[in-house]
Amino acid sequence: MGCLINSPKDAGYLRDDDIIEITYFGTDKEVVKFFNEVGKDIEFDISQSYLRNLFKDVNEYHRNNWHVTWAGFKYNYFDNPWTFISAFAAFIFLSLTFIQAFFDVYGYVNPPQVE
Repeated sequence: MGCLINSPKDAGYLRDDDIIEITYFGTDKEVVKFFNEVGKDIEFDISQSYLRNLFKDVNEYHRNNWHVTWAGFKYNYFDNPWTFISAFAAFIFLSLTFIQAFFDVYGYVNPPQVE
């Protein structure tokens, strides 16, 4: 748990999702202090743990900022379904406009051969 709770904000997240009950500890700050001190003298080798793959996956996910950027983009610009539908329709119409422009230019550059 010491890996999961490093700040009072982390303890607040766990409390809000009913993973831990802070009523037994007091404040979020005391929860952080408890979990950081409870495992202080324990030696733990992650390479020998059955959770090593989980730790590896969590660390890789944390290093990749793409998911955070995408989530922020969706939260800011696509907060309801109609914005997504209108953006999708705009994308379709813009694609059709580019296709039409391509064929117009192609027809001008390579006119049909009249026999």
